[in-house]
Amino acid sequence: LAGARAQLGISDLPDAVRGVSDATVEAAGSGDDYEAARARFDRIYFTNLLHRCDGSVTAAAQIAGISRGHLHRRLNELGLDAEDARQQRRQGPT
Repeated sequence: LAGARAQLGISDLPDAVRGVSDATVEAAGSGDDYEAARARFDRIYFTNLLHRCDGSVTAAAQIAGISRGHLHRRLNELGLDAEDARQQRRQGPT
């Protein structure tokens, strides 16, 4: 992997090992300003987090390391609703 170099660097590792997913790359966008890229990333992050926590805002806030109030404000800013994740949990896998 490192070629002629004596050590591997992080950039030598595959994206999956480095923790870079297609969603992360897509969220970063190409040519977008910082705020637009951050909003897209946050939307993906918080949507996945809510699904992981079955729509529990309390659990999601604990994992994210932020207060419930902060998470609620951010969800509102992004147009996300925890109820959507709870409904999907009730409906089961599709």
